[in-house]
This record gives sequence, structure tokens and C-alpha cells, in this order.
Amino acid sequence: MFSTKGDGTVVLKDRKKELIKVKGYSVFPKEVEELIMRHPDISEVAIAVIPHEEFGEAVKAWIQLVPSSKISLKEIKGCINKNITHFKRPYYIDIIEDIPKNLIGKVQRRILQINDPIYRKKHGEPKEQDKI
Repeated sequence: MFSTKGDGTVVLKDRKKELIKVKGYSVFPKEVEELIMRHPDISEVAIAVIPHEEFGEAVKAWIQLVPSSKISLKEIKGCINKNITHFKRPYYIDIIEDIPKNLIGKVQRRILQINDPIYRKKHGEPKEQDKI
């Protein structure tokens, strides 16, 4: 997915298969990740879709803090609420030790997603090779 700036520059937003639909709005994980990463206490973030009983789908963020950070989940949520429009905000947020990556360093969103308790409640247990 891409957009075009006024000067004709083409900007890649995200891969179409990564697109999340929330209440009819399009949410691009990469865009939300970049906004959250602006906080100096956050070293890594991964965004994926998680089932939601009322909305169908909701955005979830897994956040890895810088080692010396003392920031609370409440402070992170406050920052997100202040800087990200309502439909792009993660409905769920987990602070985790390490964001899983493959051998070339790409974040494995799918691994986080299928190992999430809310996802498992709807879709069942992940395969053995996908467990973290």
C-alpha cells in the first residue's frame, strides 16, 4: 500500500497483507509502530491484529523497553492516546522482554499473534514450532 505526496513522491505505507481493519478504518502496522517508537523509552514495537468480541478485530502492541527504562504501562498508554488517532491506537498493549525476529532480523508478528491468549481463545493452540 502506498500514497503519493503533493510533489509526486511515492511513500510505501505497508504491505497490503499487513493491513488491519478496525471499525471500518484502515490501520497500517508500520505506521503505528513508527509513532510508538518515537518514545525514547521504547526500543522495539510490533503491531498485529487480535480478535475482539465487539469490533471483530483490534490492534495489539507488543512493546520492548530500553534496558534502563522505568516507564509504566499507564505512561505508555497516555503517550499513545496523545499522539495516535483513536482508531489506530492499540486496544491491547503488552510489555515484553524481547520481540521475536527471524534470522535476518525481521519482526515475527505472526508468532506474537498466534501465541497471544486472546487469539488462542478464538483460534486454538499454535503448532509446536510456532510456540514461544
